Amino acid sequence: MKITFRQDITIENTIENVWKTVSDFGNYHKWCSLISEILPVKGTNDKIKPGAKFVRKFNYGFPFGVSEEIITVIQVVPKRYFAYKHGNILIKVLHLVYLKEAPRGTYAVLITEYRGYFIFLVLPLWFRLRNLQKKFLRELKKHCETR
Repeated sequence: MKITFRQDITIENTIENVWKTVSDFGNYHKWCSLISEILPVKGTNDKIKPGAKFVRKFNYGFPFGVSEEIITVIQVVPKRYFAYKHGNILIKVLHLVYLKEAPRGTYAVLITEYRGYFIFLVLPLWFRLRNLQKKFLRELKKHCETR
């Protein structure tokens, strides 16, 4: 499956509310790069497959600004394993991608698309998806409906 990344949109606008939602689950707000923008490395294609390299851009906030990091995809789980019905909307997770990021170890990234926006949610592997699912989707739906 090919995912094209629209570089003219900012993900931060879509998920500013989700930052608060995720931090409600504990000390997760200290992961500055919890939700971030991932773009293909220039000169490479944008297919998410093992070995593909991407640039992850994340904003640490004032006074540190935006930082970039090259990440490598090490495993892709097909999208058919993830589709959530929440209220009257269906949110499909396009991919769950495992990324190896030294020195922080291996993380999982949920890549979803809703109303033309890509949403990247980076979670440590021990974090169970069902713990986050209900509240995350409720907040996401509420946030998107008010746009």
